[in-house]
Amino acid sequence: MEETTLMYGLYIVYYVLFPVGFILLLKKILSKRDYLENLKSYGEERKKKNKKAIDETKTDLKKFQVILVVFILLFIPAVNFTFYGLQEITVDRARIYHGGFSSTLYSPLERQIGPSTDIDLVLREMEESSEREPWYLEDIKEEVDFDDLTRFPGRLSVYYLIKRDTGMKHIVIAYNYFSPLPITRVYGFNIFRDSAHLAEEDTIVYPLDPSGVDPF
Repeated sequence: MEETTLMYGLYIVYYVLFPVGFILLLKKILSKRDYLENLKSYGEERKKKNKKAIDETKTDLKKFQVILVVFILLFIPAVNFTFYGLQEITVDRARIYHGGFSSTLYSPLERQIGPSTDIDLVLREMEESSEREPWYLEDIKEEVDFDDLTRFPGRLSVYYLIKRDTGMKHIVIAYNYFSPLPITRVYGFNIFRDSAHLAEEDTIVYPLDPSGVDPF
């Protein structure tokens, strides 16, 4: 229940607080600017009479411009934190639907490596996995060029999922780039006949849903 509350809270921040706050501040700035232009457009005599209103509007305009800059500076780390928090929560949640109105929530996440900025460590852990619980690194490397994928700084996560509704096993590779807005590169593999086969490939960029990190 706590995790569900946290998830919905993060979605509200992700889809409502940030964009609505930005739009409202921008509209306020544009409104103040237009009002200021109107006050200045009636000739020098009217400008002298409106000097107090002009000065107050200029002060308000500067104040809202500063607030917008601060909002953007806070927005960048906050939206990234929100995005990655939602990614970790939603990859560990899935539903089985029973008929039209009932469903069961369960965890499809069996194993996980990362998130980590140490790419070599993640790949080494995958390579050293046991035959009983393999990560099929050789198969994955045939489809994913990790040198190219990680040429820009970021965090690598690897998820092993088992879906109860289909019985299918999957491996998901997610690379989160360090950028002002969240960008995640996703590769989804189906596991069958003791090998991994690339099934999905996608890039998730804000404001796309972070739950897309699980393409299955």
